[in-house]
Parts: sequence; C-alpha cells; structure tokens
Amino acid sequence: MLEYPQLLFYVWGYIMKLKTIFKRAYYVFFPRLEEKFNRWVRAQNIRSYSQYRQDLFVKYYYRNLDRPIFFVDIGANDGISLSNTYIFDSDITDNGGGGINRGR
Repeated sequence: MLEYPQLLFYVWGYIMKLKTIFKRAYYVFFPRLEEKFNRWVRAQNIRSYSQYRQDLFVKYYYRNLDRPIFFVDIGANDGISLSNTYIFDSDITDNGGGGINRGR
C-alpha cells in the first residue's frame, strides 16, 4: 500500500501526463498564431531583412488588407540590414506599401 505522500506524487505525475496529452490535442485542432505564421513563412519562401522576422510577421498579419501599408522608417543603420520596413519598400505588388525608407 502506498503512503499518502507517495500517492500524491503518483497522482500528480499522472495529471501532468494528461495535461501534456490534452495540450498536444488542443494545438492540433487550434493551432497557435506562431505555428500559423511559421507555416506561412515556409510556404512563401521570402527573405527577412529584420533581426527576428518582425517584417515577415507584419506582412503576415496584414496579408488580407485591401490597401497598401504606409510606413516611416527612421533609423541609424543603412536601411536594409536589420530593417523592419525594407521588405515593404522593395515589394512591387499592389499591396507592397508606400512609405519612407531612407536607406538607399
């Protein structure tokens, strides 16, 4: 027979395993924004100019916008490397965006 502290430890371990199973099942049916974004990035196969793909996230978040994105980039770098807005400045589609990027 298990003593009370051992029984609690056993039950706690079982609950944590169930939590992991439910969490995985939940993400299968309700994917997180990060997972959707990563799938979109892999499908688009476009280069990011920012440090942590912030430019691609903005492009993903506003992908269904019916008007161009306007931006102003004021920075101390060259405007291309580590730029969060260069991807919009270099986009030639109708939804590319209009703005000011003083890197060129």
